[in-house]
Amino acid sequence: MSAEKPAGEMTFLHHLEELRWAILKSVLAILGGMILCFVVSTPILNFLIEPTRLESLGIELQSFKPAGMFTIRINVSLVVGFALALPFILFQLWHFVSPGLMENEKKYVPLVIFFSCILFLLGAAFAFYLLIPVMVGFFIEIYIPGVKAIWDIGFYIGLVNKMVLIMGIVFQMPMIVGFLTWIRILTYEFLRNSWRYALVIIFIAAAVITPTGDPYTQTLVAIPLVILFFISLGVSWLIGRGREKKSEDDKEDDEEDDDPTDAPAFEQPTSPDTPTISRGHMQYMGPEDDEFIYDYEDEYEEMESAPAPAEDSGDQGEDDSGDSDSVGSQETSSEINLNESTLKSEEEKSKDPPAEGKELEEKDKEDDGETSSDLRK
Repeated sequence: MSAEKPAGEMTFLHHLEELRWAILKSVLAILGGMILCFVVSTPILNFLIEPTRLESLGIELQSFKPAGMFTIRINVSLVVGFALALPFILFQLWHFVSPGLMENEKKYVPLVIFFSCILFLLGAAFAFYLLIPVMVGFFIEIYIPGVKAIWDIGFYIGLVNKMVLIMGIVFQMPMIVGFLTWIRILTYEFLRNSWRYALVIIFIAAAVITPTGDPYTQTLVAIPLVILFFISLGVSWLIGRGREKKSEDDKEDDEEDDDPTDAPAFEQPTSPDTPTISRGHMQYMGPEDDEFIYDYEDEYEEMESAPAPAEDSGDQGEDDSGDSDSVGSQETSSEINLNESTLKSEEEKSKDPPAEGKELEEKDKEDDGETSSDLRK
């Protein structure tokens, strides 16, 4: 048996292993049904040749090969065994694809299996109870008088098996159309707009299915196919309608989630404990009126008058060095200022010489003039 493994962790080889086991189980089921039908093949054959036993038809069945009856029993057992194992085969198919289905999709699988089996049985019954008698009667009518109908039983059983299988598969049309609509390959609008082409295709398929080729048998095969086509159209409409309704519900849910009216209202902030004054009634509170104005000047005077706290020697040394540096910097700054002031005063004196200097210069000039005059004399 295959090892159990979660669907989310299944690899490609694991899927192949699951498919191999599903095919093997289906084959074993068909073989089991075939063996069971081979054991009871005699009543099955008597049931299948019942349409040819009418005296009005005058058909005589014979076997022209030594191993003909054995081959016929094998063929009949295979077809009937497949019909018996069909539910189990569909179950294995569902078991293989179920890991890829959602929970809401898995609930439809039993209904699909049930209706598939019912439709196959309806197709087989339609082929055996309606088509086979009509086809046998058509073959007998084309005989000329004096010719006796001696048929090979292998040919007749092969014709029955073929028609039963074909009509059983053709009657799966609603299920096939529903599946194609579900995977979005077909749509209701496409089927509705192309129904005329579908009718032409149905009549062509009926002509291929029926081995007789007469219009009566062809029409008899085409009528149920037309009915099945319109049933398939209804199935496609139901699937599309359900999908649209689901999308509308999802859209409404999204709109409700995005609607701000449904959002919880924010709580209004509570009023503060302290009284508030509106902007229009606010007045300036001067220092005289405001009792909470802090007097920083008094505090500064107290700090200056208070003695400095004693500190460690290391800290004190650092403070002394800092004070000496500050004093030195103050002295240098004072010297610079003194030099600047002297330079400014000298410049002013050079620009504007005092009056006493001028008088002395005049007296010197007068003395020089007198000396020069005496020397001339």
